[in-house]
Amino acid sequence: MSRSAAARHREPQIFQTGAEEVVFRNVQADPDSGPLSRYGDDAWLLHPMAQKLTSDPLKIDFATLPSSYRDTGKRLVWTFINERTPMDALSRPTAIRDRLAAGSIPTIFHDIRMFLKWLDARGVTDLRSVTPGDFRAYASHVAGRSVTREVKGRQLFSVTRIWLIAPYLPLDDRMLRPTWEDIAAQEDRIDSVIGPANWTGENKRLPVHPQSMSALLLAALRFIEVFRDDINNAVADKARMQTQIPLRQEPEHVERANAYLHRLKASGGSLPGMRGTGPKPPNDINLAIQYLAATLRITENLAKSLSNRGVAIRLGTAMPTTITGLVDGEPWCSAIDYYEVEQLRHMLMIACFIVVAYLSGIRVEECRALRRGSCTAARPEPGMPPHFEIRGHSFKDALDEDGNAIPGGVERETPWFVLEPVAKAIATAEAMHSSGYVFTRGLFRAHKQEELEPPLAQATRDSIRGFVDWWNAYCETNGNTRDVIPPDPDGAIVPARFRRTLAWFIYRVPGGRIALGLQYGHLRGYTSDAYGSRVASGLRDVFPMEEALAVAESLHEAAQRLDAGEQVSGPASSRYVSGVRVFQRTFDGAYLTARQMAALRRDPRLRIYDNPSRALACVYDQTKALCHPDRNRNRADVTRTPDMSRCRENCGNIARTDTHAESLQAEIGNLREEAESPLTPEPIRVRLLARIAKRENELQVHTQQRSVL
Repeated sequence: MSRSAAARHREPQIFQTGAEEVVFRNVQADPDSGPLSRYGDDAWLLHPMAQKLTSDPLKIDFATLPSSYRDTGKRLVWTFINERTPMDALSRPTAIRDRLAAGSIPTIFHDIRMFLKWLDARGVTDLRSVTPGDFRAYASHVAGRSVTREVKGRQLFSVTRIWLIAPYLPLDDRMLRPTWEDIAAQEDRIDSVIGPANWTGENKRLPVHPQSMSALLLAALRFIEVFRDDINNAVADKARMQTQIPLRQEPEHVERANAYLHRLKASGGSLPGMRGTGPKPPNDINLAIQYLAATLRITENLAKSLSNRGVAIRLGTAMPTTITGLVDGEPWCSAIDYYEVEQLRHMLMIACFIVVAYLSGIRVEECRALRRGSCTAARPEPGMPPHFEIRGHSFKDALDEDGNAIPGGVERETPWFVLEPVAKAIATAEAMHSSGYVFTRGLFRAHKQEELEPPLAQATRDSIRGFVDWWNAYCETNGNTRDVIPPDPDGAIVPARFRRTLAWFIYRVPGGRIALGLQYGHLRGYTSDAYGSRVASGLRDVFPMEEALAVAESLHEAAQRLDAGEQVSGPASSRYVSGVRVFQRTFDGAYLTARQMAALRRDPRLRIYDNPSRALACVYDQTKALCHPDRNRNRADVTRTPDMSRCRENCGNIARTDTHAESLQAEIGNLREEAESPLTPEPIRVRLLARIAKRENELQVHTQQRSVL
């Protein structure tokens, strides 16, 4: 028996501890995270148990419990921390882990607190007194709450955990088995009370709207590619200026200040000012004391005294930094303000995080935990653009032999493969500080930049919101409505939605599998093999789902058009219609579970991919495909997909519908308009006429061959 298995099967011991004992008896905790909580404390900090710097503060406040249950609450939480939950007592199968992770305990505590408050209001002051009637009433109470079925199930199972850990608890804390865990009583079973489980393996996070993500990525890349050098130079200039501020006042300082004031009065000039901070009105302008002291090389006290010398104060503290970055041929700003340097540095760090977290497909926590030097150039491959490897830690898949989370995560066995924009963003972030991590907690705060630990989750969410606000204000100030980041109709743009957005694009946007870089038109083109297939090693959980959903939506629309009388042509027309009808009979109109999506992807009859850029559909059969002539045509592989960038008109997988024909007709009209323009050079006109002839031939073939099958 393994060591962990032996620990799992050891005899439970009744709870015993003292007020001064650290609450982490049977689990490891990171002492560097701060003072470790003791049992007698009114609140316990659990993040040392997570053993990772990326963990947000985790706090259990027992003062929020009813007074009659505070001691009980401490015993329950202590047991959840230190003991495995005996799952053998359950009569139903479950995949729930017996060891609670640090991040799960506050959620369980929240659920238990709700239960204990409900009991206290009912006049039940100890767990031993809870009756089957109480359980039924509480289950009905939970069932009536306006939350999802998943949350209701979790809230009831949190109560079940109290019953399961009874062997570790004193008698007054031991409950009867909750009625919803009695599988013999059909009317009390959990599915009867709150409905059947509807859990699926689907990533339920909504992708960021393409227009919002497009503008956000553009803004982040603009910072890295255009603003970066000017911001870094301003940081260096400000540091140099601050070293020029003397600590002691000398006579020459007074002379220099008086001469400066004399020049201002003679010329009608003004003292430099800055926006007021704190509770003062936002339009209040204060003397820019530090800037003035650095500029004149006088003490700050002397600079402060100049405010009452009869000279007006103007807003503006321009740095001497030369602006070299250009947008549309013009400097991106007239000057960098002395008091905005830290904020711009903060925005540059956020921009780097956005580019890395989005374009790499790395999970957010793993991205926050990336270490300096983790990104290296990969071995060049013929015909491939430069690409890079990122090595780091995995947290979600870090499980021990019993399936429980490993605190601190584990080193990934395989690297993430990324392209040059990601590597450039990482290099930019690393150059901004001396931390051993790529992203630092301090640089996710505009005015507390000395912290070198990785940023916390809430800080990244807040920072992206601040980045959007700053960018939109910048665009408004410069009259650039084109690049404004529009609000996402589905809510806040948060990093946790990036992976789903990346997968959505690759499977939904025409050409997405061809070139991620063409997504929004401001990255160089990269082939699908250079990006999509490599990223798939880290995105397997979201890619198949997006592919299945994209195919299902396309086939649903195709079925509606066929029902309306649409006709089809092409060598694969009969397979196209047959596949659409199979989908219609089997899947159309149903909520697709994870198992159904997998079945849809495996069915060779449903491998129908719409290619709007070529105005056709590919009914993919690997044995007939001309887009992959080097692939083994004797072995079918459901993981293979067509290369939409290499469609051949003589391919046996092509089908064309009346809808595609309408697209051809519209394209011909656009091409003819361009060809007839007097501004079109003759060589280009010749090529346009050739394309028109080709498209007209394709349209004629469809018109002659189309039929209802």
